[in-house]
Amino acid sequence: MPRTLVFDHDPGTEGQIRTALSGYTARGRHDFVFARSDDEAVELIRSSPEPDIAVIDIDSPDSVGLKLFRALGETRIRIPRIALTTGDDIATVRRAMNEGAADFLTKPVNVEDLLQTIDRVYTTCEARRRAWRSEADLAALKREIDIAGELQQKVLPQAFPRTGGLDLFGRMRPAREMGGDFYDAFELEDGRIAMVVADVVGKGISAAFFMAVASTVLRGAAAHAGGPGACLAAANRQILRRQIPGMVVSAFCAVLDPRSWTLTCANAGHPLPYVVRGRDRIEPIACAAGVVLGVEEASDYPDSTTNIAGGELVLCYTDGLTEARDPGREEFGDGRVRAFLAEHAGFGSEMIVRGLERRVREHVGDGTPFDDLTLLAVRKGAAD
Repeated sequence: MPRTLVFDHDPGTEGQIRTALSGYTARGRHDFVFARSDDEAVELIRSSPEPDIAVIDIDSPDSVGLKLFRALGETRIRIPRIALTTGDDIATVRRAMNEGAADFLTKPVNVEDLLQTIDRVYTTCEARRRAWRSEADLAALKREIDIAGELQQKVLPQAFPRTGGLDLFGRMRPAREMGGDFYDAFELEDGRIAMVVADVVGKGISAAFFMAVASTVLRGAAAHAGGPGACLAAANRQILRRQIPGMVVSAFCAVLDPRSWTLTCANAGHPLPYVVRGRDRIEPIACAAGVVLGVEEASDYPDSTTNIAGGELVLCYTDGLTEARDPGREEFGDGRVRAFLAEHAGFGSEMIVRGLERRVREHVGDGTPFDDLTLLAVRKGAAD
């Protein structure tokens, strides 16, 4: 029930209200406290529980009531105020309303009118407070999500191995604040380079959570498994053991030997990378397909091997590339990817990734991205 402070120098107001309430059926829904001076009012405002509403006499001597009325409006407490007046001075009533009065009452007080006014003001102000709290909570949650998105980007590799003329670069752009795509590239103990591009089914926070699990599992498996296929098989078993409903991940895993420039790869239901061997030789990499991770424990992921010559490039990606849609729902598609790669066949990995990301962004326009977009390119420097 609302706790109402009534401030009036006239003791008759308190007596009138108490007498009227004594036999009133709605009295159980209200709690009144009374003050006849500024000090009493301030003490009651600071008490616990503090008042929910203040009814303030604005006709009091030397405008004391108006000063208190104005002061309450300037404090952080923000107690809704109802002006109490004889109604003789319309200018004073108007000034109180201009300074934030939620309503006004005239003396002598009609108790039914008083209670109805308090109920109405209290209900309205409580709804407004809930809206403010919801907005504040939403803003805080949005900030937490933004921070999580920033951290997610920092977890992804920012520096890449440069062994023996290796040109490697990757980027992930989430469709929302956080994404379910990821990439990784790191050097193994024997000098080979492990690379992973993966896509958790779904978008947003849940996909980002799964991404954190899957990326940890895949990195650990890649560091200790015998090859890409063994890495995917080990990661698949660990994901299934975690028993997280709906956690399904497509992944492409490769190990590059910079001494022989052979790329050994395995695939778990992921789009096959493009191999750019020249302007007129752009084709999917030759790699056997396996089932996405998190479906069947007995899944097999065979290894396949391809060679990379000087100046050739391998572009790994997620389906956020080809399935990016413009405002008319037309996908970016394989044709636009091939055309871009043909046009920029001699460019380095970073320029390919950033340029292709820019083309996709232009294609999508002002619309919301349909899916996360991840690109990871590896290129062998031109032969001497």
